[in-house]
Amino acid sequence: MPSESEFNYEVNDGYTALLYVMRGSILLGEESAASGQLAVYSREGSLIKAITGSEPARFLLLAGRPIGEPVAWYGPIVMNTEEELEKAFSELSNGTFIKQEPDVDDL
Repeated sequence: MPSESEFNYEVNDGYTALLYVMRGSILLGEESAASGQLAVYSREGSLIKAITGSEPARFLLLAGRPIGEPVAWYGPIVMNTEEELEKAFSELSNGTFIKQEPDVDDL
C-alpha cells in the first residue's frame, strides 16, 4: 500500500481472517502492526481497515471458511492424524513423499 492510504475489506460472518504484515507498519483500528506481526480476527464478520502512515506497507490478507478438520502437525508437515504424519515422514525419508512431477501449468 502506498503511504497515507487506506484499505477496507468486509469479512464474511463465520470466516477466519488473518493479516500478516510483510513490510512497514499499518494501523488496524486502535492497534498497530509492524513487519513480521500477525493479526487474527474473530469469526463474527467484521470490516478490516488497514491504514498506512508516512511510509508504504505490504501485507498479506487471508480469509476463508474454516473446514473444521482435525490438525496433526510436526515440523514442516501438516496432516489430519498422527498416523498420517508417521506415513508422511516415512515417505519423506524414503523419497516417495512427492507423488508426481509438476506440470508446467502447475508452476
